[in-house]
Amino acid sequence: MIDAAIFYLEMGWLNRLFLHVGEGKRTDARSKAEFPFLESRGLALPGVVIIHGIALTKKDFKTMARNDMYLVWSPKTNDVLYGETADVVCALKAGVTVALGPDWSITGSDNLLEELKVAHDSLKGAITPRQLFKMATSDAAKVAGVEGLLGRIEVGYKADLFLAPRLDSDPYKSLLKTYSKDIELVLIGGKPLYGKRQLMRDLSDPAELDEITVSHKKKAIDLIEPAMGQKGLEHYHDVVDPLKGVIEEIAPLVEDEPRGHPGFPRRLP
Repeated sequence: MIDAAIFYLEMGWLNRLFLHVGEGKRTDARSKAEFPFLESRGLALPGVVIIHGIALTKKDFKTMARNDMYLVWSPKTNDVLYGETADVVCALKAGVTVALGPDWSITGSDNLLEELKVAHDSLKGAITPRQLFKMATSDAAKVAGVEGLLGRIEVGYKADLFLAPRLDSDPYKSLLKTYSKDIELVLIGGKPLYGKRQLMRDLSDPAELDEITVSHKKKAIDLIEPAMGQKGLEHYHDVVDPLKGVIEEIAPLVEDEPRGHPGFPRRLP
């Protein structure tokens, strides 16, 4: 399996190889030994992506940068499970490209907006809001190996866009003050998917829309995608209603969000 992965990467048949490495406390000997083991097996290669990397050292990050490897950072789930997270500042200083993203739903953030806030609080200002934005957009596209399709607003790229209110003169700080209920519109491949009800009605077929509540605000969502076949014709209630009879409680798409975040109130210093 390892030999095949190396061969495919070296031949260019495999774009990215994602591996959970160093997922444990920095003091844990087994977690610390995982990256050196990966190196010893010849997997310190361009296109290899390390997920978590909590136990990685300065030396490990330098090796990653030298070999065009990448890091995926999920600070909330790291903190919940291990009480610490990867030394992202060290990784960036070494020249490693880092992508920010929530981990699984049990311990990770509900969405990327929440993860941005967690990341900012975790770093205590060591990385600027603009750097965090890049880690969640253009750098994330690079880490995923799709930088030729996503991560930029440019002709020929997928039109995955969102509109958010201006809550600060600095657009990157403004984003850190934004919650899901504030988002005015989301476009995936140019198609309106979620947003204010009237705006979605103006841009979509009203018959395709479902009304949902996000933190006490009414929004509209369009799940209809005929190209996906029969499943692509299902509305939100077609998916959720059958579950209500067999599951005691169905979690909302987004948990109720605070009016202000402890580390990021609406007005920042």
